[in-house]
Amino acid sequence: MGNEYIELNLKRILDTELNIKPYPFIEECMVNVGKVREGTIYDLYNGKSKRIHLDTLAKIIKTLNIIADRQGKNLNYNVEDLLNYKEK
Repeated sequence: MGNEYIELNLKRILDTELNIKPYPFIEECMVNVGKVREGTIYDLYNGKSKRIHLDTLAKIIKTLNIIADRQGKNLNYNVEDLLNYKEK
């Protein structure tokens, strides 16, 4: 017990799958789904987040899907894409 953790995948998704940096992603969130705190995105991106509100998670996922669709990528992001349960 105590060796469990949640792996955060926002950096991998933004950098390798969607090729977008955090600040433009934050701007996309604001345009498409409303305010998401910059610090929240940067914490998730850098793997430092300790918690996230479900409504924020939903906004992030919706924005990822909007960007993927705009780029013509056949991707449909969900919670499992952003958060993975791991055991050491």
